Amino acid sequence: MPRRFTRETITALLTGAGLTVTSTQGVRVFADLVPGRLIDGDPGAADALSDLETAAAAHPALRDIATQIHALATAP
Repeated sequence: MPRRFTRETITALLTGAGLTVTSTQGVRVFADLVPGRLIDGDPGAADALSDLETAAAAHPALRDIATQIHALATAP
């Protein structure tokens, strides 16, 4: 299912509201693809998946295929 906003759309909305976008990150690049039974069956799997998600969050190619996007912005 496509996201409601693309990185470009959310950046344009925030900029249009007078905010300065400082970063965007992809969220849930891999987590939605891994079956829960694999995570539950290995004690270190959840931590490993979290580390992988953190590493992938800012990579442009992976950020753009993530299930969700988080944007951080500052007010003037």
